Amino acid sequence: MRMRIALLTISGLIVNLSVTAQPLRIASFDRSGNLLATNTSVQQRYSLGGSASVESLGPSNMTTLQSRVAHSASTAFRATLEHPMMFFRVFLDPFATTDLAGDWTLHLLASADDPADFAGWARFEINFNALGTGTVTTVQRSNGDTNISHPTISLTVGSDGTMSGLTPSPVMSLDKNTVFAVMNDGGGGFDMFTMVRRAASGFATTDLRGQWTLFLLASPDDSSDLAGWARFEMNFDAQGTGTVATVQRSNGDTNITNPTISLTVGSDGTVSGLSPSPVMALDKNAIYGVMNDGGGGYDFFVMVRRAASNFSTVDIAGQWTSLFLVTRYGPPAFAGWGRSELTFDAQGSGIVTAVQRSNGDSSVTAPFSLAITPDGTVSGLTPSPVMALDKNTIYCVTTEQSGGFNFYFMVRR
Repeated sequence: MRMRIALLTISGLIVNLSVTAQPLRIASFDRSGNLLATNTSVQQRYSLGGSASVESLGPSNMTTLQSRVAHSASTAFRATLEHPMMFFRVFLDPFATTDLAGDWTLHLLASADDPADFAGWARFEINFNALGTGTVTTVQRSNGDTNISHPTISLTVGSDGTMSGLTPSPVMSLDKNTVFAVMNDGGGGFDMFTMVRRAASGFATTDLRGQWTLFLLASPDDSSDLAGWARFEMNFDAQGTGTVATVQRSNGDTNITNPTISLTVGSDGTVSGLSPSPVMALDKNAIYGVMNDGGGGYDFFVMVRRAASNFSTVDIAGQWTSLFLVTRYGPPAFAGWGRSELTFDAQGSGIVTAVQRSNGDSSVTAPFSLAITPDGTVSGLTPSPVMALDKNTIYCVTTEQSGGFNFYFMVRR
């Protein structure tokens, strides 16, 4: 008989979890009255019903709640009130630096604020040990340089997935297989990167079959006027042939100049057909890459797998970190990076609780609302963002009010 234990009791509601299934995250949203749980090992979310009395929780009774959790088989947990009267969560599967252990591929785009600064892309292969020390094994750069100028990197992972070792702090995804970050570039300009965990086998070209949305940001070099974004809808068959259905670009052009693309996926998730090789995520629902742009400049892109139905606005409820990179050609448009902390309720109303920007501005933007259609399309921004199938990441490109062009991630925390 499998023993089951009570992990959390709030107002008579008991949440049970098998002692062998520890990765459960419990979050409650007092304004909407919904208590939600996420099983991060299988990326499923469950509604556990209403819990109106969670509004009374505060720092004074954190200890009482923690004592109810402490008898579980997992002794590692964290309970915090993230925003007064808005968001309370208990972590039973906290992150740790050991989660970095393994092989990773890092794709980076640098955006220049001045033509004298560096702009371009880079692709790194890195192996991390359990102490957070990463050894760089190979490097490819848009300028042809393959020199490993910094052979090691040291990172630590906090219990909530916030990482130390770079500024601002990167964020690890809930499944612990992707890292998202922005930062100042050592050669001038500003960087955005993703770091994707690798596996030796398990992939095939047939994994491409289905509908995908591709988001792309182009960063110009010092002699090109190309800067902007694009959003493509594509359908791939089992042989890796993709047909472009629609295109949106920041300059208003919707012409499909290349109606097909052919890709293959190696057993380790390396994608061939573009240079340098993109990488498919372990869940096979996202592809990350960089490349030279056909019109000049440099591209950063993400392909996101789509589903016809599976989503609703309630899926956005919770705490998120937004990371964005802005590129532009010529003043007065802003170029740089930003990092924001956001909290959404089950109706899609969001508030921004903290902001960091590359220019030092930390002013908090106004509240805003998003809605999600059954296919994961997010309305409220142009062009429409897309929620990933695991419902823990949102991808988007957009035009800044200042005239720059923006690629951003929203990562569930």
